[in-house]
Amino acid sequence: DQLKSILKHADHHAILTWLVNSNEIDSWRRSGDINGEFCYKPSRHRKHRPLDEKIPSYPVWLINNSPWMMTNSSKKIQPNTCSTAKIAQDLSPVIGFPAIDKNHELFVKYDIDTTAINTALARSGVVSDFDDLSWSTFYQILSHLPDIDDPQYKKARSLYRSLITRSNVEDMPPNGAVYEDFMS
Repeated sequence: DQLKSILKHADHHAILTWLVNSNEIDSWRRSGDINGEFCYKPSRHRKHRPLDEKIPSYPVWLINNSPWMMTNSSKKIQPNTCSTAKIAQDLSPVIGFPAIDKNHELFVKYDIDTTAINTALARSGVVSDFDDLSWSTFYQILSHLPDIDDPQYKKARSLYRSLITRSNVEDMPPNGAVYEDFMS
């Protein structure tokens, strides 16, 4: 019930510890919000019509989209704009690289190893490969590229190289507000 407040105030290591030890998040992710319903109201009709769509789980959405993940640039951002890919470290602060202390007291107390930490990061929305970033996030990163200290454009070249070699062919083509802003 107090998830927003927890995500806002808790240490990110505590949240990751909870994600490691919680089996609920996987069932939330799979089943979505079983009590929710998408509806629309056609023009000139009085009643709403339900759509047969699975609604994403609100707690999972909050965990993925709330700025609680501390990054190596000492800034809390949304986990779905973070990556553990090597290039993410170079592109900070445009994309977050999670600041994880693998020897944190909670990790030691609950015997949490690197594999469990990586699982918790994935559950929270952090991607391990740039191919897994949504197009929206990718174009958000491109929009902030001028903010990076990169006088010889090495980081920009790395980012563009990962864009060109993106192997996620099943992914929908770029679209949406962030894409439109970037292209204009």
